[in-house]
Amino acid sequence: DQAWDHVLFGANSSTTIGLQLRDDEIRNGLFHTERRRRLSSDVFDRISETNAGLYIQNEAHWTPWLRTIMGLRGDLFRFDVSNIAGTGNSGDITASMTEPKLGIVLGPWANTEFYLNGGFGYHSNDARGVVDAAARATPLARTKGAEVGVRTTLIPDLQSSLTLWALHIQSELTWEGDAGTTAPSGPTDRIGVEFANFYTPTPWLTLDADFAWSHARFTQFDPAGQRVPESLERTIDAGIALHDLDDWAKNWSGGLRLRYFGPRNLTQDGLAHSKATTLVYA
Repeated sequence: DQAWDHVLFGANSSTTIGLQLRDDEIRNGLFHTERRRRLSSDVFDRISETNAGLYIQNEAHWTPWLRTIMGLRGDLFRFDVSNIAGTGNSGDITASMTEPKLGIVLGPWANTEFYLNGGFGYHSNDARGVVDAAARATPLARTKGAEVGVRTTLIPDLQSSLTLWALHIQSELTWEGDAGTTAPSGPTDRIGVEFANFYTPTPWLTLDADFAWSHARFTQFDPAGQRVPESLERTIDAGIALHDLDDWAKNWSGGLRLRYFGPRNLTQDGLAHSKATTLVYA
């Protein structure tokens, strides 16, 4: 990317222009196996998914307590699927989308600032469904999101933020385990809360803890239910890290982390749930 400072309508501002390129080469399949030995292929595909994104962002300081962040991004995708074995589809599809974004930041007052962000985004659907001529999925499903929050360093050595957010997705992507693929379904709405903390009481010790809750539902009535399968509701990510040590330990660092993923709905009616998952690692 490339950035430069300039004046915009009398305000000090900075503009950034950048280009992102990404290519994923995937071999994906569902196989009949016995003791990890493949006996036959139900479906086996070679997938190439390439993305080029061009973006521009401007940050302007209008007053000592007001600044705005405006952005515009354009994405071009190419989905190329070749069916190698079993049932499947082959094809080549190109799709594009433009996503505007806007952020407003108020403050700081007493080391605290408030922010409001909104804009459009997307998620790319499974390339195999995108090239399926019989039931073609939308290549790029548009999303609309917004968040409002506060972040503060009022307490010495502690950075905290609290965010309320909402997200609308044009088409949800759900997993179909029996077919070994994903499938697009109806639109969904999500709301959530995130509480993040980063604490450095000494130059060699860092403590952090993030808590998140979300609520996801399909917006169109479905006799099967309104819940979104596999959508997480509660997560915790916390850790302790030792770094920048002195004397005999100056070449050492270490840490301990905990990640918690709460139970999630496995069916749209909410009658079946997964168990919670907790990971602890050093």
